[in-house]
Amino acid sequence: MRTIYAEYNIHRNSIDIYTSAGYMLRIDCLKAEKNLKTTPGTEYALTSLGIDEPLEYARLYLDGNLQMWVDAEDSLALFLVRSGSFRNMMEEAILDNSAPPSYFC
Repeated sequence: MRTIYAEYNIHRNSIDIYTSAGYMLRIDCLKAEKNLKTTPGTEYALTSLGIDEPLEYARLYLDGNLQMWVDAEDSLALFLVRSGSFRNMMEEAILDNSAPPSYFC
C-alpha cells in the first residue's frame, strides 16, 4: 500500500491519508491525543505537527510513538529554558511578531 498524500482535515479535526490503492485512513486527532500527558507547549506543537506534517503525525500515531515525541518536545523546551536560548527565542519572536499570543502565556 503506497501513500499518495496526507492532509489535515480542519472540519473533522483529523488526519486523512489517501493511498494509491484507493483507500482512505482517517485518524481522529482528539482520540489520538486523548490519553497523552501534555503541557500547553506540547499541545501547540502537536497541533502544528498535525497541520504542517500530517504524514509524520500519522506515522507517530500508528507506530505508538506520539507520547515519546511529546516527551522529547518537553525535554527540548526544558533544555532551551535552562540554556537561556528560550529567552532569546521569545525576544526574537516578539520582534518578528511571528509567535502566536498563547505561546507567551
